[in-house]
Amino acid sequence: MSKATPRSSHFPGINPSAPDLSTGRRTAWAWADTHAGKDWDGVDGGVWARRSMREMIRNVGRPDYVLQLGDVTHAYKDAEFQEYARLRDRSGIGRWYEIVGNHDFHGTESGLYQKYIGKPHRYVVLDGNVAWVFVSAERGRAAGILRAPTRRWLRNVVAKYQDRNLILCSHQLVVNTVRRTHPEQDFEAVLNPRRWVSELRRHYRIDAWLAAHEHGPRRTRDQVARKGRTTFINVASFSHAYHTEACNSYLLVMRAGARELWARCRDHDRRKFIGAFSAHIPLPFPVELSARPEIVDIGPNPPKPRRR
Repeated sequence: MSKATPRSSHFPGINPSAPDLSTGRRTAWAWADTHAGKDWDGVDGGVWARRSMREMIRNVGRPDYVLQLGDVTHAYKDAEFQEYARLRDRSGIGRWYEIVGNHDFHGTESGLYQKYIGKPHRYVVLDGNVAWVFVSAERGRAAGILRAPTRRWLRNVVAKYQDRNLILCSHQLVVNTVRRTHPEQDFEAVLNPRRWVSELRRHYRIDAWLAAHEHGPRRTRDQVARKGRTTFINVASFSHAYHTEACNSYLLVMRAGARELWARCRDHDRRKFIGAFSAHIPLPFPVELSARPEIVDIGPNPPKPRRR
């Protein structure tokens, strides 16, 4: 199903010297859509991200690892990728798991994404009996069109990890879930083919689905939704990109033995967690955690563009 997997420590953003993690409690920090290189409310997206990072570390502490769900650049320029790499490398957080957003995608064609971020486009992180499944944007357009090889890979890994707590992370959202995902409202906000994604949900249990991409205007309660067996959360955005009027992220907390994930929405401008936008997500299995999570099941990358 997938090629041989290098050790997780061989990927950029995974510090091989990072200490073992606690097996009693886990904090994973999910965020997206900084859009470095463009000003939002008079401040560059990269600067908003640095401010949010400082706020989190000073007032909450460093999480065990970061889940970065795409669009750290606006125009996929070298300086924008450098801005993100500096943020990551100076954070003191030893494990970063990342995917490509549609604004980042052309950086995969130029090689800048591989140079500065370096994660596969599709992969799974196993942390005890918690399986995090990561699916990158496939093209530079807003709509998240999943290619056939990716659909096959995704169906296989979701089926494979039905015996674990399963959390899926993508850049685009899922149709008919959170705000602006209804078909008549915004085709560009969701993963496509929409019917295929809906069939995947119908046939397999997915406990939580984290995504981003749609961020503006200000956050509302309908950016978290429980649909069927899945809790959907739009984690964007980590800057004021597209007039969100706040820098938001989600701190995901799990305890060994518990059958719940607590997703806590952080407003970094106000320096507080927002209970109204947070969620307690039920899990089917008591949580087990690993001291050293591993990247496994690397999927296919998009084909290289043809030279003209």
